[in-house]
Amino acid sequence: MRFSSEAKTNHLSILFRVILKVNQLLLREKNRTKLIQNVCNSLVKTPGYYGVFIVLLDDNGKFITAAEAGLGKDFLPFGT
Repeated sequence: MRFSSEAKTNHLSILFRVILKVNQLLLREKNRTKLIQNVCNSLVKTPGYYGVFIVLLDDNGKFITAAEAGLGKDFLPFGT
């Protein structure tokens, strides 16, 4: 399936806005749990993102924390 130049440009524009939003959150929020929750919340407000989850692991691969948005109350994060 081929996409038009306009569709590709629109998609890249959306991706750029997402990157900017996440970058702003990274600069503002120092609490990592709040940060990943805010990133999830921000992403589901972006066209093309319906459900998002982020899992943080330590250097050994052990669960630290997780966040989600758009997946509903029945979503159980990994490690819980």
